[in-house]
Amino acid sequence: MARGNQAIKSQERNAKAAAAAGKSPEERAAAKKKVEQDKTANQCAVCKQTFLVNASDLQLYQHVLTKHDKDASTPEKFFPKLKGYDPSAKAAPAAAAKREKVVEKSKKQKSGDDLSALLSEGLTVGKKKGNKK
Repeated sequence: MARGNQAIKSQERNAKAAAAAGKSPEERAAAKKKVEQDKTANQCAVCKQTFLVNASDLQLYQHVLTKHDKDASTPEKFFPKLKGYDPSAKAAPAAAAKREKVVEKSKKQKSGDDLSALLSEGLTVGKKKGNKK
């Protein structure tokens, strides 16, 4: 433990280092406020599901189509950001094809009828490797 003048100098050095390295209380408060705003930036008005602040309009519109398909003609009811959104103008053909593949794959996995497909993917039933009992 430091004695006398060494303790005072050590405390001063530590205080300077903490001030230089960390954020001020005002900066922390501003950052916390921004995080709170970002949490609810893209929140569905009906089901309250939240999306990342950088979620695209297409992702929000897909949520409306999948979860609220009865009212899909008025997406601004769910996300005010989608007022005047035209899904046909922004959809890229490559992205649409990729999305269709993902949907088809998820439907196959949900059906669970094709156990041979799971086994061909590398899943095995029985003994574990390296277990010689």
